[in-house]
Amino acid sequence: MIASLKSLDYWAEQRNLLIHGAKGISKQRMEDLRSEDLENPRNQKIKDTVRVSCLPTDIIVQMSQIYRLVVELMPLSGFQNVQDYLTVNQETGDPI
Repeated sequence: MIASLKSLDYWAEQRNLLIHGAKGISKQRMEDLRSEDLENPRNQKIKDTVRVSCLPTDIIVQMSQIYRLVVELMPLSGFQNVQDYLTVNQETGDPI
């Protein structure tokens, strides 16, 4: 779960730039931004997070992985009826 969370740190850091930037937001823009930051990071936080960031096309995959792990861990925390709180596809474990 930690690896998935870390792979999303960069995107959380870049959220405002992407949303409020004059260049718009698209998968291509996200790929370009990540490539630019891999070559020449603007600050230490970007430098630390971009190296372990997932590709823009993998953001949903990483979020689904976190969701699945939370579903598995919830019963260990005393939440016996996880399905009362979260809905998953029974075949894949992906969030619905």
